[in-house]
Amino acid sequence: NILFHLGLMIPLLPAVCESFFADCSDQVQTGALTKMLLPENKALLTELIGWATGTGGEGSIGGVGNINGYEVPPEALSDERFAAMLNEAKKYLGYPYVWGGSSPSTSFDCSGFVCWVLNKSGAMSIGRTTATGIYNRCTVINKSDAKPGDLIFFTSTYNSPGPISHIGIYAGNGMMVHSGDPIQFTSTESSYWKKHFYAMARIP
Repeated sequence: NILFHLGLMIPLLPAVCESFFADCSDQVQTGALTKMLLPENKALLTELIGWATGTGGEGSIGGVGNINGYEVPPEALSDERFAAMLNEAKKYLGYPYVWGGSSPSTSFDCSGFVCWVLNKSGAMSIGRTTATGIYNRCTVINKSDAKPGDLIFFTSTYNSPGPISHIGIYAGNGMMVHSGDPIQFTSTESSYWKKHFYAMARIP
């Protein structure tokens, strides 16, 4: 499994690295190491370490509660914003988890996938940020009030520097679509995801 993922990642490394360093290239002039140590990049760096060592990261728990044949409730598609998000998200089902990935050419990590879907569907203009960055732009709601198109956040899925370590798009009936490994529909009602649930939030 590790060799398979390394084989997928090697040809993508130049694009992933370019994406990773792009946001901070204008801020620091002292080289890649300094860029990696910027506070805003610590979460991404820790995520890579967790993935590479097999000790955590959303890529290491991809199969938990996986239900790939999930059909979204038809009534949920009356929400045009969610319908657009879903149409965009479904294009990438089966894509592998790639740390730092933020586009179809690199594949996606969890926050890269959600950012891409939000931006490309027109649901929200958010650029490229971390799961915490997305959380900070949303309004926290009760889990019981969740509707398709809300975002669901998880904690301690790996040894992250902050409380939020994973994100998915809620798709109704206790399901989410997210970049596990691979991108898939997953039940959030499994014991694993219930244990790591952090918050449900609504995009503005």
